[in-house]
Amino acid sequence: MEVFKYYYQNVIKYDFINKFYYKNYKQIPKIIKIILSFNCKNLNIKQLISSLIVLELISTKKGLILVSKKSDVLLKIKKGNPVGCKVTLRKINMNLFFLRLVSEIFPNIKQFNGFYVKSLNNSSCSSSFLFVVKKTLFLPELQKYYSFFKDITSLKINIITNSQFLDELIFILTSYKFPLILYKHNKL
Repeated sequence: MEVFKYYYQNVIKYDFINKFYYKNYKQIPKIIKIILSFNCKNLNIKQLISSLIVLELISTKKGLILVSKKSDVLLKIKKGNPVGCKVTLRKINMNLFFLRLVSEIFPNIKQFNGFYVKSLNNSSCSSSFLFVVKKTLFLPELQKYYSFFKDITSLKINIITNSQFLDELIFILTSYKFPLILYKHNKL
């Protein structure tokens, strides 16, 4: 995945230096990891297994089963019960998934224009962008086996960067052609 690295080194870094005036090149933000996760509301082994298989098909990495750390009476969860699964993508796997997300997955979603983001002036942020894909059956791998994957819950995708401000986070995502639409609230 040298194209992704080359694009970051030769295009995005220079854009950051010109826009934000960094003195040290190590301050330039970059995408660190992408976390894909499914949450299961109730203990359903079939749903949990199918979620693990979906994560493996999407990311080509094995998923981890998340277990609850403490019991909750209201949610009817006991300590140690599985509550979901996740996969953490780094380096080459992250680059491959991000490229596939931008070039194949988002263009195939019908009636999708982009994500609306409120633009704030230099406010600090948590340096991550979380979004939820409610219908995961738009992927070609999952459409083949519709009957097996029809009960899957929504997929949470968390893109984590080392940016310190919201403007930097928005700039790095738009530099990679991520579909963000800036929403500016007009005061009357």
